[in-house]
Amino acid sequence: MQRINYIPLSERVVAVSTAATSIFKQHCPQVILRGLYILTSATRMACAGLLLGYISTADKDFQAVLLDALPNLIGHTLATYVTASAILALGSAVGSFGSAGGASKVFGTAVGMTSGALTSACACDIYGDTNGIRFPTALRNAIIALGGLVAGASAFTAYGIRPINR
Repeated sequence: MQRINYIPLSERVVAVSTAATSIFKQHCPQVILRGLYILTSATRMACAGLLLGYISTADKDFQAVLLDALPNLIGHTLATYVTASAILALGSAVGSFGSAGGASKVFGTAVGMTSGALTSACACDIYGDTNGIRFPTALRNAIIALGGLVAGASAFTAYGIRPINR
């Protein structure tokens, strides 16, 4: 402890930042790619369902409804991709800094969950304001909880990745 006290704070911050950057670079791209793969699979199924419905129905009014739904589906998907990427990157960053700084996994995961929940709440508000809608409370709470869980899981798994020089 005495040796650490004599190390200037700026040097300690640089050491932790360097270690955290190393962990983040190993962890974050893998986590984001896995998460986006899952979202991409779900999007493909939804688009396929819309196109099958369009092809299989002879009702012109229903075909028009399906065609109108496609741009909305794409818009929702893009918004979800951006939000999910931000949440996964944020959780990875929290876990990377926690691991490099020696914070406990429980505390780091809790911080990650909180960050993800706040990011999800902000995304709901931005998306709702942009599109002139208000999410029902139950749906908004479910989105916030899911964002917290995703970021918390990302933060927790970042603790298992160690930089090469450690």
